[in-house]
Amino acid sequence: MSYTIQTTGACKICARSDAGIVRSQLEADPPFTATCPRCGTYKYGSNWLDLPSDEARVRLAGWVRYHNDSGIEPAITPEKALNVFSRPRPSYTERARCALALMAQKVPSLEKYSNSVLTDPEMIGRTYSSSRSDVFTLLMILADDGFVDINMNLKEFRLTPKGLVASEKLSRTPASAQAFVAMSFDPVLDDAWTQGFYEAIRSAGYKPVRIDKKDRADTVTDEIMDEIRRSKFVVADYTGQQNGVYFDVGFALGLGLTVIPTCHADEAENLTLDIRHINTLSWKTPEDLAAGLGRRIRAVIGGGPDLPRPATT
Repeated sequence: MSYTIQTTGACKICARSDAGIVRSQLEADPPFTATCPRCGTYKYGSNWLDLPSDEARVRLAGWVRYHNDSGIEPAITPEKALNVFSRPRPSYTERARCALALMAQKVPSLEKYSNSVLTDPEMIGRTYSSSRSDVFTLLMILADDGFVDINMNLKEFRLTPKGLVASEKLSRTPASAQAFVAMSFDPVLDDAWTQGFYEAIRSAGYKPVRIDKKDRADTVTDEIMDEIRRSKFVVADYTGQQNGVYFDVGFALGLGLTVIPTCHADEAENLTLDIRHINTLSWKTPEDLAAGLGRRIRAVIGGGPDLPRPATT
């Protein structure tokens, strides 16, 4: 007995590309999952909000692609869509870096020119572009930085050696909505998790993950490494001096991820000598932790894709 219905239809976001649509007969809402070559994969329900402008479509497509990069198929509700519409597009610098990473995946040759990146649907959606002219602007920025060569007569592009090296560095920092928290699982820290770490990370626009809160199929160590690989950054709390936290930090640093260290004020003096010089965030209460960690994430990492919309008056 089938519990899904597969069809095709116009993408609800870009309204241009044909999307594969799967309707679940088991889920009440959102029952639809759409996969668009431009906008990525997302879920939606019957209460779809009509998109007010092309700019709104661009922002929503980029937001979906951002989540897809970290393995998430986001559910789009009217409230979430309005939140996304309220945010500006990422900076030209961020969008150009994204274009460079995608070009390295799709056209990695240093010898042959190609113009396929201009019209590639994923390139347009993922770089928050509205058209091929937007993508061309981003490639011109990369050319000015020496990352791309351009054949202006044919509007064709190829990576330079400098661009290939730069793209490798970018690939070490995933465009992820996830933050991994390495900490002691002692019940005495339950409030610190729910009211401190969790609240701070969510308020900064990211999805907090702690390995004991996740269903596991593999060994704990394998799951930890997989989740760290999927993460944008790691928060490491040294309260309780757990050896596992030091392992997680070493693995994350080996991947080139940013690690934000924290520790309860009463235990700061117990930090090992090799990390005492690091700017560790000291906290006393869960509320103190939430405020300080939220500020640190925004300052070091920047706001995530789920950053709450500013209140309007």
